[in-house]
Amino acid sequence: MIAVKTDTSVQPSSRFYAGTGIYRHVRLVATNPVHIDQWATYVNTPAPTTTAATVKVTTTVVNSGSASASVSLQGIVSDPSGKALPAVSAAAQTIAAGASANFAFDVPVANPLLWDLFRSDFLTFGHSSASEIACAN
Repeated sequence: MIAVKTDTSVQPSSRFYAGTGIYRHVRLVATNPVHIDQWATYVNTPAPTTTAATVKVTTTVVNSGSASASVSLQGIVSDPSGKALPAVSAAAQTIAAGASANFAFDVPVANPLLWDLFRSDFLTFGHSSASEIACAN
């Protein structure tokens, strides 16, 4: 069972009525101790041309565990048909317990399909991480 309680101590409500409380969707987000931070992945293509583009990706990995972790991250860009480009990897980093680290990718794309108002061909980006927890003796 999960109980959800509203805390109005920061901004007290001056009125009470039966409709007060949570009136938006509530989500429970469960993650591993080492995880990609929510809303922390940014993808942009600063200067695309019809012959080449570089997709720039930055993301943040959080270690909410109690031990440091060595984390490697791999990114994959796919075209609108789902065909994946060669995977790219960011250098492994050791993230201390309770800390976070930023990772960056540059993904080259040859002959990209440029977006316009009449054709919205989007690339998709996916990432995966691998971590090894470093145990202190």
